[in-house]
Amino acid sequence: LPVIKEILDRYSPNIHGIVHNTGGGYSKVSHYNSTLEIVKDNLLEVPPVFKLIQTQQNTDWKEMFKVFNCGCRLEVYTDASTAQDIISIGEHYGISAQIIGYCRPSEDGKPSIKLRTSFTEEITF
Repeated sequence: LPVIKEILDRYSPNIHGIVHNTGGGYSKVSHYNSTLEIVKDNLLEVPPVFKLIQTQQNTDWKEMFKVFNCGCRLEVYTDASTAQDIISIGEHYGISAQIIGYCRPSEDGKPSIKLRTSFTEEITF
């Protein structure tokens, strides 16, 4: 909570959305998006527990990223400059963070989410 409070106190006008990425996984943000393509092409390392679930259940990665957070916790939607400042705030509290992607207008005016990982093909929701 202290991290979120500091982020909102300092950058509230620059925050376009915050998603706690738990149930609903990486596709959860689609519930709040009407016209953007959200490209997540620099994802956090997937923790071993999710790789184990995927292997043991023989679940495809699209389903894994749709259902589980696969290591991503909180997503803050903001501009690149503010993102760097937010990463610094997290580091101050001992929390690692990184920019995992970007948003752009969708070509067809419909919302979409594209994931690009080092171990799967592009996944689109």
